[in-house]
Amino acid sequence: MLSILFSLVLFETFVTAYDFYGCFSYPNALDGQVGEWLGIFGASCPDTCTAQGKKYSYEYDKWRGRPGIDQYCYCTDTPPDFQYIEDGWENCEPGYTDFGDVTVSAHLTPFTFNYCTTSPNTLELSTPVQTVFECFDHCGSHTYARLYFNGGEPQGNCFCYDDNSLWATRPRTTCNLGDWYIYQRDVQPSSLVKRQKARLESERKHRLCPEGLTACGLSSVNDDYECIDILSDPESCGGCITHRHGVHEELRDGTQGGTDCTALAGVLATGVVCSVGQCEILACEEGHVLKDQICVPLDGHQAR
Repeated sequence: MLSILFSLVLFETFVTAYDFYGCFSYPNALDGQVGEWLGIFGASCPDTCTAQGKKYSYEYDKWRGRPGIDQYCYCTDTPPDFQYIEDGWENCEPGYTDFGDVTVSAHLTPFTFNYCTTSPNTLELSTPVQTVFECFDHCGSHTYARLYFNGGEPQGNCFCYDDNSLWATRPRTTCNLGDWYIYQRDVQPSSLVKRQKARLESERKHRLCPEGLTACGLSSVNDDYECIDILSDPESCGGCITHRHGVHEELRDGTQGGTDCTALAGVLATGVVCSVGQCEILACEEGHVLKDQICVPLDGHQAR
């Protein structure tokens, strides 16, 4: 009876757990396959594939230009080819004009992905593996499994440990090539890990713009907006000229809103830049002189 209960607990744990496998290049990782459209604020791709009993989920997304992303999901038992793994998971952010790269997750695993860390360049004997499951099987009852990818090679390198002293104090990374992917045996992932995954997934889906850009309204009468880098755009420097999308009460005098640097009095339209959210004047119109970052009209000239 105890063995039956234990098996049920393991099964329940495995079908609800999934691990980050890596960011793989689009469309190569799909090998000609096309994912199912999950909608704008669709269900979790790993959860969808886990419910189907598949070992892997391949998710790739694209920004819509409005709230939400178009999310596509391909479920399969076929592992990704390691030669297509990308340098850093930021490549798997939703694409702005085309699809981003493919986030691959593994399901039904006895290990939980912890994080990536820089390599301490130790000399150790590794075991070549073709899939993350081969590494997990190889590590058996060890507490930790570590994967290492060189990029452009059809295999990964697997290591097994019973403690984390080798990397515990090393800086965490965004999983670049040459970094260590750390997995920990954990048949019952903590509620904290589950909450963190759910929160990050929700934030990613509901962002209006790619990381580093701000959603600025195109007018005050509709919900159209564009994604702008307010730290470098000279026409929306330091903030949105009209309003941030969904924040219509924002001031528009440059205090909380932005500044159109090209419209400043006496400034040559091509002689001004936006640097870290501040207008930096380089040249003035004819009849003006630059003093203390202000174009001052010479005698007999009027500022436009």
